[in-house]
Amino acid sequence: MLQEFSFIMIKKLVAIFLIFCCGGISYAQDSNVSDSVRAMIERSQAANQIEQTARMQMNVQFGDFLSALEGGAAKRSRVEAIFIEVLGERAELSGRVTLGRANENELETVSTYQYLRDRVAPSLSDSELALLDSRTDGPSDDQLKRDYSEELSRSAPISMKSVANWYSTY
Repeated sequence: MLQEFSFIMIKKLVAIFLIFCCGGISYAQDSNVSDSVRAMIERSQAANQIEQTARMQMNVQFGDFLSALEGGAAKRSRVEAIFIEVLGERAELSGRVTLGRANENELETVSTYQYLRDRVAPSLSDSELALLDSRTDGPSDDQLKRDYSEELSRSAPISMKSVANWYSTY
């Protein structure tokens, strides 16, 4: 169930990511910026948007878990960085699959809980890993929609707030 949910959540995040990209691209095309500078800006914006998307998803899925970690801020930051890296990898690969530049099997592999667990396991104690394993069912759909909409409305441009409102009612 978690794998199916994660795959669905990734598809929704990619849709929002593409909206972000399209908004940035159209703005850049209307300006007097050279093609090479525009391409550099677009690459930079895409990387930032992937990281922001991954950070939002991490907060929704693992925020409570991260708050419960012992070992101080340094350990929490280390584990957060791993989550963001894996979730960002998923988002980037999902975008490439959407564009036909990557295989769906790769995305399915990267989207599994086991992949995430294997990446984060070296940074967690046995009891913390057991706590993470106990959360594999994840939060409820309503909780995810509420948290995601709140996070999106805080970090998205004003035009994206209508998307967040629409998403929360869907």
